[in-house]
Amino acid sequence: DPAQSFTSFVAGPSNEFAYKAAQRFAETGESEIGLLFIHGGFGYGKTHLLNAIALEARNSRGARVLFLRAEDFMRRFLAALRNQETLAFKEELRGADILLIDDLQHICGRTTMSEFLHTVNAFTDLKRKVVIAADRSPATLEGLAEDIRSRLHGAVVIGLEKPDAQTRLAILKSKSAERSEEHTSELQS
Repeated sequence: DPAQSFTSFVAGPSNEFAYKAAQRFAETGESEIGLLFIHGGFGYGKTHLLNAIALEARNSRGARVLFLRAEDFMRRFLAALRNQETLAFKEELRGADILLIDDLQHICGRTTMSEFLHTVNAFTDLKRKVVIAADRSPATLEGLAEDIRSRLHGAVVIGLEKPDAQTRLAILKSKSAERSEEHTSELQS
């Protein structure tokens, strides 16, 4: 989503560390730290940060980016299994420089988690990056096998906190200005 860039992200005390880490992650290419895990409640900015990483990496250094919701990862993998196209599925995923997975909590405990772990390992072995977002930390995600939980604990794990009143007000002002600009553009068209 082009509207969800680093420029439009409202940083405050509850999310500033995650914001800066996400920027750094997007700016650099190959890295020893290839796995970033962002967690926090609904509406705390996880998806916005994933989109911002994707936009920045693609626009600033031409990175090949693949952004999937965890459920889409699962559906695509299961379809590849049914159609006997798992190799094509793996090649498509592993052809990206950065893989972004949103809402991991929706596939915890599913059979696709072993393929998810293989994909994460393949990316990090190739010194490529994976960014995962979930509503809880790896330690508290239910349904994770121990090997996956252990792998995710090796990530840079950053929690987003509920925005304070000042940050929420800044977010509202930003959204209002964005909508006002959209409305003005529609009227001019």
